[in-house]
Amino acid sequence: MRKLTATNLQELADELNAIDQECVDHNFEGGFDPQYLYDASSLPNFGGEKPKDTFEIYSEIYSWDEKNFLRYDEEWFITPRKEEIR
Repeated sequence: MRKLTATNLQELADELNAIDQECVDHNFEGGFDPQYLYDASSLPNFGGEKPKDTFEIYSEIYSWDEKNFLRYDEEWFITPRKEEIR
């Protein structure tokens, strides 16, 4: 597994998208498959309370900080916490 170097949520989204693109560029050959390069269920978090809709429950939120959530839908993206599903 690759060691992720992100120090904030935006860097994490950018890093994961770059890894995913690298996998696409290599046609998922030779170990280039995201599921072998990082574990999406254990990404780092950057502060704030744990949201209700985390990966373990709804496969919605993979990481967070005090103001935002990291989600995935064909690419990694950030949404404001105020959009949390209740």
